[in-house]
Amino acid sequence: MDRHLSRLQIFSPNGSFLAKFGGYGNAAGQLAHPDGVAVDGVTGDIVVADTDNHRIQVFGADGVPHFSFGTFGRRDGEFIRPAGVAIAAATGDILVVDQQNHRVQVFSRSGAYLWQFGGHGTDPGRFNQPSAIAVDPDNGDILVGDMGNLRVQVFDANGSFLSRFGGGGSGDGQFALGLDLFSSSPTLTGLLGLAVDPASRSVGVTDWGNSRVQVFSRR
Repeated sequence: MDRHLSRLQIFSPNGSFLAKFGGYGNAAGQLAHPDGVAVDGVTGDIVVADTDNHRIQVFGADGVPHFSFGTFGRRDGEFIRPAGVAIAAATGDILVVDQQNHRVQVFSRSGAYLWQFGGHGTDPGRFNQPSAIAVDPDNGDILVGDMGNLRVQVFDANGSFLSRFGGGGSGDGQFALGLDLFSSSPTLTGLLGLAVDPASRSVGVTDWGNSRVQVFSRR
C-alpha cells in the first residue's frame, strides 16, 4: 500500500516488483490516500480501504476495479475515513475499521452491510480512532489496533470483547503516537499495521511513534 502516492504496488515473495494500480482521484479504480488492504483467499480479489474517498474498493487480482461500497457518513454502511480492512476466512466477510466513527463494520463478500461493533470511548470494547484490523485464521478472533487508546483489543468472531494489550510508552509491549509529516495536514498517528502469522499465531504490530515493529504471542 503506497499511501501517499495513492496506489497499490504488488511484489513477488522475494521483493521483485510485479505491478501497480490506482492513482489519485475519486473515479472507479482511483484512490485517495488508502490505508488498508486485504486479499480474499478464495476469489483472489484485492480489497482496499480507500480512506479519503470514504469507501471500500474491490479489485480483481489483475488490478481491474470490480465494485465499491460505502460513502461519507455515520449511518450503517457509511464511513468517515475507513483505515483498515480484513477478511474472515471462514465466511469471506469483509471487516472495515471505520476510524472517525470509532467502530468496526462487517460486510458480506458482495459489499452488503451486515453488522457492527465498537463505539467511541476508553472502556473495553470501545475505540478511539481505530486504525488497523486482522483476523486470527485459527479461530476467527478479531484484533483491532485502537490507535487513540494506544492498545490492541481482541474480540471473538461475533464482536464480543475478549482481551486487550498495550498501553502508552516506549517500553516493551507499549505503543506511542508519532507525527505523520507526509500527510497533507500533519497529524498524530500510530498502530497502522496489524497482522497474524497463520503458523505461529504471533501478532505483529507497527508502533509508529516508537519507530519499530513489535511481535506478541497469542498462545
